[in-house]
Amino acid sequence: MLRHSILVLAIAVLVGFVVSLGTRLGRPPQAVPSPPPPQSIVMEPSTMQLGDLTWGRPVSGTLRLTASNDLTGPILIASLDSSCGCTVFQEELVGRALSPGEAVDLEFQFNPGIHVGEKSSRISVVASDGTVATATIAATVRGTWRIDTDQVDFGTVCVDCPNMQSPSEERALERTVQFTAAPDALLSVNPPTATWLSVDIGEQRGLETEIHLTVRTDRLPSGLNAASAMLQTTSQDRPTGVIAVRARGVRALEPSVHRVVLHGVTPLEITVSAYGGAAVNLTRAESDDAALEIEIVEPDRISIRNRLGDVGERADRVVVHTEGGASCEIWVLRL
Repeated sequence: MLRHSILVLAIAVLVGFVVSLGTRLGRPPQAVPSPPPPQSIVMEPSTMQLGDLTWGRPVSGTLRLTASNDLTGPILIASLDSSCGCTVFQEELVGRALSPGEAVDLEFQFNPGIHVGEKSSRISVVASDGTVATATIAATVRGTWRIDTDQVDFGTVCVDCPNMQSPSEERALERTVQFTAAPDALLSVNPPTATWLSVDIGEQRGLETEIHLTVRTDRLPSGLNAASAMLQTTSQDRPTGVIAVRARGVRALEPSVHRVVLHGVTPLEITVSAYGGAAVNLTRAESDDAALEIEIVEPDRISIRNRLGDVGERADRVVVHTEGGASCEIWVLRL
């Protein structure tokens, strides 16, 4: 009985082996996947962190493209692409041939746009043999506002000149500051404590709003020190930025043009005054004619002398300047 059981077991094992062997022999061979082709172009770094970026303010960066040393000949940059319109780059690189081992810079500009939070863009470079090199650019976008300048300097401003003009070359008494904010931002400006500065918020055009600044010359104090004011801008009741505004007030000299007659070598003294009876402190006087000897004898008084004596009728200009930045002309007729 035992021999019979062993025999049956042996036959079953043999039959199973034969069936298994036949099944394997009759099965078609499975295809072995071929390894991917080597990268013809490598882009480095593969990931670039741009850090914290201000909303709406584009930044630039550079990636490095290098052709493989294993190439047998030049490879072409067939196309460039990015996963979003926030990234633009040098389209002129398309069609450029790279020799084995040659490297080239791919400059790009990344615009974080108007959305706050994490943002990324995937750049793809396709080679002429079909291989693709990729890199990811990532950034954290913060803030929903920006101001194009944080300092406005009106320079020297005449506080009592006719037509309220400045004696400096730049006579405009108005400035415009550009404020850019997200579409849902509400802009307000906290008025400055200085009464000489007037602030007006212009009409919003798209994402941009203009802040108009005007100097009230009749309220600007005169003196040596520049007057200053601070503007606090807010967006959706959140502080957004501070704009520092400066102006330097001076009083006009009266009159702005003097005409005097100089006889021979006798010196002539001239007193310079200012509108409103303000104090005058002369700092220098100058003339194009070296024959005129000019001396400041008092804070508000100069002496002019003709070194050459009589030279016939001739008019020369003398310009005097005050410590506050004002000036006036003295036309000297020599007889």
